[in-house]
Amino acid sequence: MSVARFDLLTILPHVILAAGTVIVLIAAAVFRRQAAVLSLAAITLACSLLSLGFVVPRLPAPWTDLFFFDGIAAFSTGLVLFASFCIIVLAHPYIKRQALPAGEFAVLLMLATLGGLVLVASSHAASLVLGVELIGIPLVVMAAYVRRRPAGIEAGFKYLVLSGVSSAILLFGIALLYAGSGSLLFGPAVAFADPEVRATSRGADPGRARLCALAPATHPESGKNAPRMLSIQNVHDLFYWT
Repeated sequence: MSVARFDLLTILPHVILAAGTVIVLIAAAVFRRQAAVLSLAAITLACSLLSLGFVVPRLPAPWTDLFFFDGIAAFSTGLVLFASFCIIVLAHPYIKRQALPAGEFAVLLMLATLGGLVLVASSHAASLVLGVELIGIPLVVMAAYVRRRPAGIEAGFKYLVLSGVSSAILLFGIALLYAGSGSLLFGPAVAFADPEVRATSRGADPGRARLCALAPATHPESGKNAPRMLSIQNVHDLFYWT
């Protein structure tokens, strides 16, 4: 990939959120005022949300082979950031009433938000797994955040087991697609899983594979649009397609 396509402003919301998470972590260790820590986290999320205004004029824009930013990614990023901002605002009364540490909660929520931002813009299997794990690990801790409640501890253990099993299945599926397509990019993987896309997507930009995967396919008999999905025949082709 050429250096001209490597633009840091494309991932400005991610950079602000990642830097703000580190600052909130340091502030939680130094300052004991819960309101100040939650306010700092809310300001970070708001700044990350507002920074989308600098990103939208540059869309669509790839950032290395790991991410592809388009209108769908920008809209989803805004939704994730807005939802996290609302959670931070609404969580302050609950944390104060339950006498829970606010710094750790803010850091976990911001890490999960960062994982969501990585996930919605991923165009590579590595960034996909990174986003899923960055969401799942903080949520395991947040599920068992109230340690004096047995139900919370049970929920944390159940989510931990579920997260581990689902990650193993995801990695196995990625390995199957890599064995057939020879690439971890979504473009060759989608082209391999769907013969119709395979015939039309050779030479296309791999970063736009998410749109190819979401685009409706025309049924040959009815002529109506039907969503694409990975069928048993596609899995069978994994071992016999050349």
